[in-house]
Amino acid sequence: MLESFKLIYLLFSMAYLTISINRFVTSVRLDTCGGDDSSSRIRSSSNSSSSSISSSSSSSSSSSSSKISISSSSTVVVVVVVVVVVVVVVVVVVVVVVIVVQHSSSSSSSSSSSSSSIAAAVVVVEATVVVVVEVIVGAVVVVVVVVAAASVAAAVVVVVVVVVVVVVVVVVVVVVVVIVVVAAAAAVVVIVEVVAAAVVVVIVDVVVAAAAAVVVVVAVKC
Repeated sequence: MLESFKLIYLLFSMAYLTISINRFVTSVRLDTCGGDDSSSRIRSSSNSSSSSISSSSSSSSSSSSSKISISSSSTVVVVVVVVVVVVVVVVVVVVVVVIVVQHSSSSSSSSSSSSSSIAAAVVVVEATVVVVVEVIVGAVVVVVVVVAAASVAAAVVVVVVVVVVVVVVVVVVVVVVVIVVVAAAAAVVVIVEVVAAAVVVVIVDVVVAAAAAVVVVVAVKC
């Protein structure tokens, strides 16, 4: 029963995250590219500029760079808001699932007051660490997207590499800290749930980083 509740809650959160990312990418593409007419107009202008590239290469490069900077600057605010909102929603879902699972596991497996207090302390520490980790990852994603908006060529590489490295390091720290904290209780189910929560955090952060990279690519390709 508990595993079914956990799976349903996780699927609901991932579905909500996917719908939010799809709506966000669509809205950014429409706002930045201006729809089909704007894209056809951009294609025709690019064709005309490519025919006269030998005579006006410097002017076309300067105008394209200004266009990229304008579109990127108009997208940065939306990227920041959406990434922060998605991260906050995911943090709430992960923390709620972890607290429910830990509380149910600890209440069913332990009967003494000392074990209950240790389990409660583990839940508090894990929830706090997850919130701090997600705030750090969200801040890193926002900073990387803002910095990558100025350097268009390496936007995707910078976002993916930096966020993946940060997520891996942070997850290792979370697992080590929580395993050390629960070492006194020596509950295998607690360690398994901690690792599962860390995996969920990794998946969610990678999805959020990919969404930010897609938004930057959409803004740049327009």
